[in-house]
Amino acid sequence: MKGLPQILTVYASSPIGVKLEVNDTAVNAFGVSTISEMNHQRWTAQQGDIGALAEFLGKQVQSVEVFSLALYEDEPQEAVDIQPFSRPLKGKHCFFTQQGELPEIHDRNLYAIGHHWPVGCSDQERAFCVLLERTLTLWHEGRPDNESRLALISDYGARLDRLGAHNFSYWDGDYLFAYSSKREDENIPLCFYQLHEHSVSFGDGHRLSINIEDGTDVVVVSSVDLIDGLEVNPIPPGTVACFKSGQLLDRCEPVAFWTADS
Repeated sequence: MKGLPQILTVYASSPIGVKLEVNDTAVNAFGVSTISEMNHQRWTAQQGDIGALAEFLGKQVQSVEVFSLALYEDEPQEAVDIQPFSRPLKGKHCFFTQQGELPEIHDRNLYAIGHHWPVGCSDQERAFCVLLERTLTLWHEGRPDNESRLALISDYGARLDRLGAHNFSYWDGDYLFAYSSKREDENIPLCFYQLHEHSVSFGDGHRLSINIEDGTDVVVVSSVDLIDGLEVNPIPPGTVACFKSGQLLDRCEPVAFWTADS
């Protein structure tokens, strides 16, 4: 898949302590977003700054409920293109990571963004703005339940799959959603792990050290090839998985659109 950052999101039912150790020789850019008691933090780094940010994050334990990471082998064109992308929506911070290139997403006549203007020029941030606009439309009718949100995000993922293979994870302030592309031949699918370990090694020499209290549920969503040694739960092609309080809550099977040839 083109434009592939490695993405990983951790979601816990109650605050956990997380320390990230990044092998700064194996990446050319990376970004981190966290949520702790509704407070949002975001860090990004590219060439020249990677070592300093890796050292900073490797020396402290952060208390978080949601932790999202994007690792780049190829440096994005601009610093503002480094994921995770974050925006406030209805009083809560949302963030989004996506794998895959979708050039046609910039057609505003087909993919409306409303007032959610991108800061950069990347396909991925534009896709996030499209999702926010669709989500805001749903919220105009009141606070939607998880089933309504899941249906919207499943439709969104399927429509974007027409443009190209893509995976994404999306924290909407209440739920974590993860979509795995239906284009199996072009895609490395996403999966999830119910975490019981206190450290996770992943990618090319990276590590998460996690302090988990008894009774806390923790789920990790990532590319299926990123983590070894844990029990894998694949997200089937074209499917959206919805997580709440560190556990799988529901999922929506692939959307099939009606066509004249059906």
